[in-house]
Amino acid sequence: MTISEVTISALIFAISAQTSLRGWSASQAQALNAVQRDHQLQAIERRLLISQRLLAVGMPVDRRCRFQRAAALAVLAQRPVAPELIEQLEWRPDGQGLWLSLQTGPEGDPLQRRRLFTPAGLGLCRQEVA
Repeated sequence: MTISEVTISALIFAISAQTSLRGWSASQAQALNAVQRDHQLQAIERRLLISQRLLAVGMPVDRRCRFQRAAALAVLAQRPVAPELIEQLEWRPDGQGLWLSLQTGPEGDPLQRRRLFTPAGLGLCRQEVA
């Protein structure tokens, strides 16, 4: 092999290695991003499930099967702190429900989830036996 053939072969090898490295790095970044989003989704789902269970067990309803706001807030205050999530509570005007909105941090493409909790949906409305 002549020196020019060796130089061209080395140049082709370097370019292909650099391209492969870029592709591998991009794949690795996508995999890490997917793992991070999966952890964020799990944190949101865990928060919703904890909220649902505490509201169902805490019985924060009045005789007309409406949430008692102070009792519901006290029950929800028992949840562990989740600093990675932005949370917002919104009461329905008729007292028949509570919207819980959760969002991951503002960086990147935030994930959002919103769920309506109602006393009837949680099985808290019992008909009295006459």
